Amino acid sequence: MVTCLQQLAHMIGSTILVSLLQPTLETSDLFDDIILTAEGKIVYHGARSDVRPFFEHCGFKCPPRKGVADFLPEVLSQKDQAQYWYHMDRPLTFVSSDKFVAAFNEFHTGQKLNQELFQPFTKAEDPKNALSSNIYSLGKWELFEVCLAREWLLMK
Repeated sequence: MVTCLQQLAHMIGSTILVSLLQPTLETSDLFDDIILTAEGKIVYHGARSDVRPFFEHCGFKCPPRKGVADFLPEVLSQKDQAQYWYHMDRPLTFVSSDKFVAAFNEFHTGQKLNQELFQPFTKAEDPKNALSSNIYSLGKWELFEVCLAREWLLMK
């Protein structure tokens, strides 16, 4: 199912948002981007390939034998976080979701995302029909023609 969604997203060039709780390694490898949340805050939002370097920047290393999908929920947990700390010369203090958010904003992926988000919106650069402001997809005249054609078929 996820493979089908991935192919569809790549084929039509659109975004598909999927929420998964503890996905398998094979499933998580199918995604291009990850949005990781903890305590209602976005801790990481970016390419799947950059998630390991981000947590290494924060002081946590994913062991080679462990998949990223298993590592992410555990590194955010207070009871499991200590096993991934790799700065042995510094004592570990629990890194809360707020600290991860601050670290993400300093990380190159977070800075790039913030730059994109703070770009002023210009209507001329975006597709004309990106968001529809009409209630109906057809105008009144087109709706009348369709209803008339349907009634004509029913009368035959």
